[in-house]
Amino acid sequence: MLLYYIITAFQFVLITAIYWMLPNLTRPTIPFGVRIPLAHANEPAIATERRQYRTRLLLVAVLVIAAIIGFALLTDKALALTFGVVALAIAFWAVYYYSHRRLQAVKGAAGWFAGTHQVVMASTEVRSLTAAVSWPLLIVAVGLILLTAALGIWLYPALPEQLNTLFDANGVANATTQKSVLSAFIPLIVQIVLTTLLGGLVLLTGQMRQDIDVEEPAASAQQQKQLMRTFGRGLLLVAVCIDLTLLLIALRIWGLLPVDGLPVAYLALPVLLGAVGFVVMLVKSHPCYRRSGSGGAAWVRQS
Repeated sequence: MLLYYIITAFQFVLITAIYWMLPNLTRPTIPFGVRIPLAHANEPAIATERRQYRTRLLLVAVLVIAAIIGFALLTDKALALTFGVVALAIAFWAVYYYSHRRLQAVKGAAGWFAGTHQVVMASTEVRSLTAAVSWPLLIVAVGLILLTAALGIWLYPALPEQLNTLFDANGVANATTQKSVLSAFIPLIVQIVLTTLLGGLVLLTGQMRQDIDVEEPAASAQQQKQLMRTFGRGLLLVAVCIDLTLLLIALRIWGLLPVDGLPVAYLALPVLLGAVGFVVMLVKSHPCYRRSGSGGAAWVRQS
């Protein structure tokens, strides 16, 4: 259950962070997926919609968490958490789509495209399947999986018949499970599944269609290519952090880490840092941000 809590908490943080930053990760001419002329990119209605969108996100998050707590008190906790993650993702998508429809209505009512001609452009560049893959991060992720597998195979014969698998918030073991291949290697299985899923998303990212801005075709194509690579690196960074956390959990189950007195937060720290790093990478790759002229690490909005 400890493992499930950590992974679920990571999913909540990652989904919330992605949807929170989503309005700032699209080009200024495509806010909430609504194409507008560059001359109207700074309309007050767009800034207002961004603020209202984030307010609605917070309200929805609170309602979903409250529903999860109530559901967990009445039924199975694991089932409540699973449906909670799905409900959160669906609800956040509905909030985003609602903002999309509102802004689309504002664009039509205000006639932002009045007197203009719309042109469609596409990139003919051939991209490889691994265009978004960061090989160093992928090698680290695979290396952590292999290390977990090697340690598990080496230690399995000597493991006790009862394995500590449940821990309280302070890291004190409070339940055991009969030794088996499944109970001993569940962290390894989750490593393989999640890394494969995230790796698949990276491959799909490299093949995503580019929306070229007809007003700045060359710049928008280059910016989207950079964002694609950054998104791929971010996903693989998350995979590395998940694999590291699962390795630590496996070491705890196998008795190589202290069984008592190691708070759960320490085990979740790599995953949380990975989620934060993922969001920071996306923000810094966005075309609305650039390095300050002094060469420092600060980021400032372009005028």
